Amino acid sequence: MKILTANQLREADAISIKKEAITSYALMERAAKSALHWIVTHYPLSTPFVVICGTGNNGGDGLVLSQLLQEKGFVTLTYIVDHGGQPSPDFLKAKSQANPTLLVKNQKEISDIHLPDSGVCIDALLGFGTNRPTSGLLKTAIQFINQSKLAVVSLDLPSGLVPEFYPQLPKEGIITATHTLTFQFPKLSFYLPENGEKAGKIHILDIGLDADFCRACKTPYNVMTLTLAKSLLKPLDRFTHKGNQGHLAIVAGKKGSIGAALLAGKGAIHSGVGKLTYFVPECGIPFIQTHFWEAMVAPNCGDEHLQHLPQENYPTYAIGPGIGTHEETQACLKTFLSTTNSPMVIDADALNILSLHSDWLKLIPKQSILTPHPKEFERLVGPTATFEERLEKLQYLAKTYALIIVLKGAHSVIAVPEGDFYFNTTGNPGMATAGSGDVLTGILGSLLAQGYTSKEAALLGVFLHGAAGDLATVEYNPRILSASMLPDYLQQAFNQLEQ
Repeated sequence: MKILTANQLREADAISIKKEAITSYALMERAAKSALHWIVTHYPLSTPFVVICGTGNNGGDGLVLSQLLQEKGFVTLTYIVDHGGQPSPDFLKAKSQANPTLLVKNQKEISDIHLPDSGVCIDALLGFGTNRPTSGLLKTAIQFINQSKLAVVSLDLPSGLVPEFYPQLPKEGIITATHTLTFQFPKLSFYLPENGEKAGKIHILDIGLDADFCRACKTPYNVMTLTLAKSLLKPLDRFTHKGNQGHLAIVAGKKGSIGAALLAGKGAIHSGVGKLTYFVPECGIPFIQTHFWEAMVAPNCGDEHLQHLPQENYPTYAIGPGIGTHEETQACLKTFLSTTNSPMVIDADALNILSLHSDWLKLIPKQSILTPHPKEFERLVGPTATFEERLEKLQYLAKTYALIIVLKGAHSVIAVPEGDFYFNTTGNPGMATAGSGDVLTGILGSLLAQGYTSKEAALLGVFLHGAAGDLATVEYNPRILSASMLPDYLQQAFNQLEQ
C-alpha cells in the first residue's frame, strides 16, 4: 500500500470531489461514516464518548461523527476548542447541523471539559493539516487529553503529529492515541521512530477517493500489508521435492557464538527450505549435528573461527551470524565475496567486517540482501542525525550497489535498488532480543533458496518474521519472548497468509 504526502491527499480529495460531482462536505460525511462503522464494531453501546474538535476540517469530521454517534444511541459530549484562526467552511456547516456543543475559548476553560473515568475520547483537533509544533490553547488541550484515563481514538492523524518528516517535534504537544483511524492511506510519520508511537494501533479506512488518481500517484514510500504478503506467497506444488525447495548454505558461528548459527538454521528449516548445509568452525559441528538432524555440515572451515570455505558452490548463502571479526575470518569473507556470484543474505558480523573495508561493498553480488540493525547500518554509512537522513543513506546504498537492504527496527524498512521503501507492519517490542535477527537471516535465506526474488524474499520474510513474533504474544507476554521461540510460530504465520 502506498504512503501519499499531504499534498497528494489534498489533490486526491479535490479530484474525487470534481469527478464524482459531490461537495467537500459530502466527503467529510463519508469519512465520519467510515469512522462510525469502525467504532460500532469495536465498542459496545454503553461506551461513553467525548468528542473534542478543532475548527478545521478535522474538527468538522469530529462534529459529524458526534452527530452519528448520538443517532446510534451512544452517550456523547462534544467540545469545540476555538484555538484561533479562520474556521473552515465545512467545519462551520458541520457546526450548524450538530447537536448542542460546548465551546472552549481559553486555557482556563480547558478544565471545564468533562472527561469521564472510563470511555473514549475522539481526537478531532487538527488532523493532517499540521506543519509545526502545537502551542497555546491547542497544546494545553492535547496535554489535558493525554493526562486522562480514556482510550483516545484520533481521526486521520493524532493531533500535533505532522504527516511527514519533523524529527524535532516536541512529544508533549502530540496526542498519544490508542487507535488512529486514518483515511484512505497511512501517513509516513506513523512509521518513523521519532514520534510514530503516538499513533497507537493504525487502522486504514477507505473513504472512496478516486482510484485512478491514487493508482497513478508516484511515491517511494509503501507499507507492507497482509494483502501484499499473501500475494507474494507461492503455492506448494503437489509434486515438488527437496531439490525444488532450494538448498541453503549458512556460514555462521565461532567459538562462543554457535547459538547464532543454530537460530539461523531454525529460521530456515521452519520456513520451507529443501536442504540445509552449514559452514561452521569445527567447535560448532557437534552442536549443529545434535540440534539439527536435517542439516549437513561442511568440514574443514577452521577450528574456532572461520578460516576458509570449501570451494564447491551452493545456490544460496546466508553469511554473518556469530562469525566474529578475526583477521582470518575477514580474509575468508573477502575471498568468498570475490568468488560468489549469486545473491546472498549478509548479516551481523559480516556487515561489521564490511564496515571495516568499505571498498568491499562493490564485491557483493547484486540483489543480495543486507540486514543491518541501526548501529550496524551507521558503521557502514556513518552517523545520521535523523531518520530522514538515514533513509537517504539507505536509498543511496541500495541504488549504488544494487542491493536489497533491510534496516531492522520497530517498523523495519526494506529499501530496493529502484529507490522505493517498504515499511513493515508486523512485529512487537518482545522481538528486541538477542538472536531475533539471526532467525530472520535464516528465513530470508530459505525464501531466496526457494526461488523467490531478492525483493520478494525480503518483503515476505520480514513480514513472516514479525508475524511469528506477534503470534507468540498471543500466548506469551512479550517481555519473556526469546529468539528461539520465534520459528515455532512460523507455522501459524504461514497459515495466516494461506487463509
